[in-house]
Amino acid sequence: MGATFPEGWSTFFLAVSRNKRFTSIDYHTPEGQSLIRDLTRRADVFLENARPGAWDAYGLDAKSLQALNPGLIYASVSGFGSEGPMRDWLSMDLIAQAVGGIMGITGSEEGGPARVGGAIVDVVAGRLAAFGIVTALFDRVRTGRGQRVETSLFSAAVSMLSMREVEYQFTGENPQLTGTAHGQLTPAQAFVTKDGRRVMLCCYSDPLFSRWTRAAGHEELLSDTRFATNGARRANREAVVAAVQTVMLERTEAEWTAILAASCPMGRCWSSTSSGIIRRSMPASCSSGSRCPTSGRFARSGAPSRSRPSSHPLATSRRPSAPTPPRCCRSSASHQMRLPNSRRGASSPRARVLTQSRERMGQTD
Repeated sequence: MGATFPEGWSTFFLAVSRNKRFTSIDYHTPEGQSLIRDLTRRADVFLENARPGAWDAYGLDAKSLQALNPGLIYASVSGFGSEGPMRDWLSMDLIAQAVGGIMGITGSEEGGPARVGGAIVDVVAGRLAAFGIVTALFDRVRTGRGQRVETSLFSAAVSMLSMREVEYQFTGENPQLTGTAHGQLTPAQAFVTKDGRRVMLCCYSDPLFSRWTRAAGHEELLSDTRFATNGARRANREAVVAAVQTVMLERTEAEWTAILAASCPMGRCWSSTSSGIIRRSMPASCSSGSRCPTSGRFARSGAPSRSRPSSHPLATSRRPSAPTPPRCCRSSASHQMRLPNSRRGASSPRARVLTQSRERMGQTD
């Protein structure tokens, strides 16, 4: 997937596959379905992202697998959820951004709607699923029962419209496309500095705007009634933006950072090619390294949240262990694997299951 393949490895794959092992199973065959059931008997979580109902025909739906393992957390991430008129639609991140309304509030009047550059819906949907799974696992400690966890790209996209959704219910108006500018706060957008760099400045309250004028050495702006309150500044947005832009051209980005960064929300608009600089500015706990089996180590951002050891760890109880499932093959060849199945008996022929795996994408620091 994608267009960048260093030594045959997709950068998409490398970006999301740290600390994972992979085995592909042909679930269309009875042997593959049996293998999945055997693996599920002692699994904690079954996570799938097929269209709703796709697993029913193979007996791999939530009801069937939880009958084998009542403690199983069965989680699904679909395009548009298991109910509603869009249930069977195909989706990807950019489709969900469009249908979910994110593109409708992103972009400019000149250029029209625009998608968010990062795969924001993919990421948020995955984390919503992970949050639901962890919550279900926590509940299982108390009840001993598994749960059905479900989210979708569409619902993840809509959930990110919370403030705009409520605003529309009271105003009946769709928000304008304002580019980098905030729809309700002024000034809160990108400005160009003396050295031609773009920085985001956000004076989200009247005291912050006053603080910015003092730091910039232009307190005379406060005497202009058009700039006195956020409401007044919104009503006179063009005049405010022009005045602020004139002031921002007086200093370089580095100079503004030294003056404002600790007192007024401001930050440079970095490009993706500057990710190495961003990483060097992050705490060591938020950066990590991974390795590609053929290209060696490469740097990347790590987990954005960290948990410190607690002196009072959560007491959890382990469920009784189940019989060990068949071991997944690790080579890329076709293998014959004996599936433990009492219905067939010891003389059952070996099931031919195509498996394919990659070396573990291990985190190196």
